[in-house]
Order: sequence, then structure tokens, then C-alpha cells
Amino acid sequence: ILMPAGFAVAFVFLAAGRMSDFVPPWLPICAGLALFALSCWLISFVGTDTGFWELAFWILVGRVGLGLTMPNMNVGAMRALPPHLLGQGAGGINFFRMLGGALGTNLISVLTERRTQFHAETLSAMTEGGDTLLEARRLLEGLYAKEGLPEVIRRDAAQDFLLRMVEAQAALEGFRDAFLVVGLVCLLAVIPGLTLRQKPPGAR
Repeated sequence: ILMPAGFAVAFVFLAAGRMSDFVPPWLPICAGLALFALSCWLISFVGTDTGFWELAFWILVGRVGLGLTMPNMNVGAMRALPPHLLGQGAGGINFFRMLGGALGTNLISVLTERRTQFHAETLSAMTEGGDTLLEARRLLEGLYAKEGLPEVIRRDAAQDFLLRMVEAQAALEGFRDAFLVVGLVCLLAVIPGLTLRQKPPGAR
């Protein structure tokens, strides 16, 4: 699933580097952030019925966005500095990129865990004692009875299976919420990206 996006981002990085000589940095930066936000929004609809190539295309859109954003973001930031501060600027960019990556990854992990727990509690409350849950339990116990399992084990096995179903659905919902939040953050990042409006030296 990730391989098509990996090939695409390699070519986009080359094109974006060349583009930075002629195009104002804010244009590919804002376009890339918008594409990455679109990719995250599409992935927030992922489900067990999502096709292989469909998901691969969603990821590819986001990687193309990253390929447009990263080189031009560096160029736009460095052009704002006088020559004697370029070394410090490059170090500052790398530092904040690593810091932001580590902080962002941890925040998304916490968010995914919290949202998964929220959805698990919600699904459990919705299904507890409901007709759908009772019918599913009866069907499972019937299947286990055909296999010759004792009644006590049948009840526990059915309960365990239903619990795992709720946990899997809750994990999927938490995953969707996390990607939706990342998409919204990237969409909001277009606003500071617009502040990089400046004509690069030698632009046509």
C-alpha cells in the first residue's frame, strides 16, 4: 500500500526542488498542505470494505502533498534570513522539525487511544442489553453448540467474541478520528503558509 506513494514522493521531491527556483514557495506549500489534508480526510473514511488501490491512492495524494511542501518550506524559510545566519537557520529548521515530529506523533497516539476508549464505551453502552446484541449472542452460542462446546463455555466464548468485535470497531473509529484531526490541523496550516508570499530571486 505504501510503495506507490513512496515512488511518487521521490519524483515529486525532484520536481518540487526544481520548482522552487521559479515559483513562490507559498504556492506549493499551501497546495501541498491542502493535498495532505485531503488525504487525511479521505483516510478518515477507511473501513474493512476499503479496497487496496483505493487506500493506496488516498495515501499517495498525501505523499504528493508532503513532496510539494517540505522542500519549498525549507527554501521559503531560508530566504527570509540574511546570509550570515543561514547556518543557524538550517540547524533551527532541523531541530524544530524533529521536535514537531516527536511531539505530533505522541499527541496523535494519545488522541487515538482516548478516542478508541471513548468509542468502546459508547458502543458498549449502545449494545448492552439491546435486541441486536442478544440476537448475536444467541447465534454465536448456537454455532458453538453445533461444535459440541458445553453451555458454560459457549456463553463465555460468545461474550469474548462480541467484546473483541466492539474493541475492533472502537479502534477503527479512533483511527478515523485521529486522521480527521490531522487533516484539520494541516488545513489550518495553510494560513501561516500564506505569510510566505515573496518573490524568489531570479523569478520569471
